[in-house]
Amino acid sequence: MKHRLTTEAITGGVTGPLAAPRTLILGRYGHSGHLRVVARSTPLSAPARLEAAALLAAAGDEHPWPEVLPAGWAGGLPGVEEPIAYTRVRPEPVVEISVDAAAEHGRWRHAVRYLRGPPGLGPEDVPTGLDLE
Repeated sequence: MKHRLTTEAITGGVTGPLAAPRTLILGRYGHSGHLRVVARSTPLSAPARLEAAALLAAAGDEHPWPEVLPAGWAGGLPGVEEPIAYTRVRPEPVVEISVDAAAEHGRWRHAVRYLRGPPGLGPEDVPTGLDLE
């Protein structure tokens, strides 16, 4: 039996074009104050792509994440050996997501489900790490 929870995360990057992102790369601030990658979303539906695109703006060089994510950034994906290409975005949009309780190395082990855009929260309102308050 899988257990799913609803929580929030900060959008820090996307795969695919900014105008119609395929997946979201999500983060949370760690207890040390650094924005960490904690999850990747499942592929977004067409309506969710449009909703997410309206929230996004490309980030500059000051973004805290590397330009390319290593292939094993989330515990590794079978058959994926190449770095993951993504576009960094200003880490401001907070989104509501559905996650399962399985975590590994400070990241959710499985892709998370995007539920909706901004729940009226800012990055400072998102729980730190994988604390689910």
